Amino acid sequence: MQPSTRSRIYENENAQLPGYYSRPPSTIWIVTVCFFVLTSCVVFSKWRKNDSFDVIIYTQSWPNTVCLLWEEKSNAHVCYLPPDNQTWTIHGIWPTKLGTIGPAYCNKSMQFNSSLLAPIQPELEKLWTDIYRGRNHFDLWKHEYIKHGSCARVLPQLNSELKYFGQGLTWQHQFNMEKVLAAANIFPTTDENLFDVQTMWLAIKSVLGKNPAIECIHDPKSGLDYLMEIRICFTKELLLTDCDGIKSPHRHHVYHRRFWTADPITNCPLDKSIVYPSKVPSPERVFQVNRYLIKDNNESSLVSYLKTISFLNWMTI
Repeated sequence: MQPSTRSRIYENENAQLPGYYSRPPSTIWIVTVCFFVLTSCVVFSKWRKNDSFDVIIYTQSWPNTVCLLWEEKSNAHVCYLPPDNQTWTIHGIWPTKLGTIGPAYCNKSMQFNSSLLAPIQPELEKLWTDIYRGRNHFDLWKHEYIKHGSCARVLPQLNSELKYFGQGLTWQHQFNMEKVLAAANIFPTTDENLFDVQTMWLAIKSVLGKNPAIECIHDPKSGLDYLMEIRICFTKELLLTDCDGIKSPHRHHVYHRRFWTADPITNCPLDKSIVYPSKVPSPERVFQVNRYLIKDNNESSLVSYLKTISFLNWMTI
């Protein structure tokens, strides 16, 4: 007797038993198809969720602090500072979901075509400057566009290279932190004059009318904290909005929790002042802070390692 015949006899015999139900073969296919469709919908919804964002963070960097990080990472590193090194430069335009980091790399097949930026390239070189001399000329722009511009493209105002980078230049002319801070009588200094981050944060807020975010880096050599970046936020309609709810993109850096409106959104220390340097600090940094001399030309291998890791985390934003 063939196996198929035996199976049919067995099924026919059991079909007479109470409670036995013979499932039509088509039901299995229906269940399989439904499962596949449901799984696809879940995956698609998650993909769409990863593409969504609430605000756009516009980040400006202070070149002298960025250069400090770059030169300390290696003795071979040299900085390319903009002609006017007293002006802030653009770091990026980052679509961001509140309470988290990203999204990023929303279209991994996206291509970057530097020739499309020819009409605004001279201005980009001045205001969206890549501080790290020795890298490819377009590395910073390519990185920012593929990582963040690929997500910003869902907005008609930012759906091309020219629009994305052009908007950065427009915002830089409108909200350059050099002018915003100067309006509050805050200027970079060459001496030991330090700034209270809360005062600085409130000064920016008074000019913009919205809550900014301030980013610092800690320098183990001097024990000081340097002003590095200032972030302001926009809605999807490109209108200024509060940065409440955004997170610091630097690993191990968190913004201090705000309990009332006077609390700054920052990773800078609230219990001591910060440095806003008018020039790149020298390798041998000596400061008179609170009447105590801080001088350190030697650092342990562990400190050097931690600085390198911190810089690499910042570099890949």
